[in-house]
Amino acid sequence: MISMKTFMNNSPMTRRTALGAFSGAILATAVPAWALSPSEAEAVVTKMIDDINTQVLGASSQAQGAAAFEAALLKYADVNAISRYVLGASGRGVSRADINKFSDAYIGYLSGKYSRRFGDFSGSDIAVLSAQKVKSFIKVDAQARLASGTKVNVEFLVSDKSGSTRVFNIFVEGVNLLLTERTEVGALLEARGGSIAQLTKDLPTL
Repeated sequence: MISMKTFMNNSPMTRRTALGAFSGAILATAVPAWALSPSEAEAVVTKMIDDINTQVLGASSQAQGAAAFEAALLKYADVNAISRYVLGASGRGVSRADINKFSDAYIGYLSGKYSRRFGDFSGSDIAVLSAQKVKSFIKVDAQARLASGTKVNVEFLVSDKSGSTRVFNIFVEGVNLLLTERTEVGALLEARGGSIAQLTKDLPTL
């Protein structure tokens, strides 16, 4: 059985190209309110989960799983918004070029971190249950059914404010992964005197 403490204590994400959907401070655009429907959000999450089920959980090695998880993030997550959110106040005034470099490094970091965590679900699967509007986004409820029979609730938050439909946050058994990442990145920055450039350089080795 996987405890949330074990899941949350395995750490880090990174890379750019899909600058599009996984934060909590999603960048505002000219997309009309409620342009995104629950069924559309559910379809995107279903595709993301299918990729995780087949390519991450079915990976033959840690490296293959990390690469597959990174591909899923680039395809389905708002990497740019997520990167800015986890940097918090430290990211204000930072150039787009430096944010892009941080995003590139951070995606790789997260990919290795969460591919290991989702690897704990090996022998199980994740299925979408329902989707509903919540404030300015769509919440898609899913459930991981572990080989042991244990069920783990997972919530995907989805928006199209970036210009395309993207996941911007995930809750696992009520634990806000994006907020957890912001806290961890804050600690990593503090240890480097607040230098985003130094953290960007160090992320591949963490």
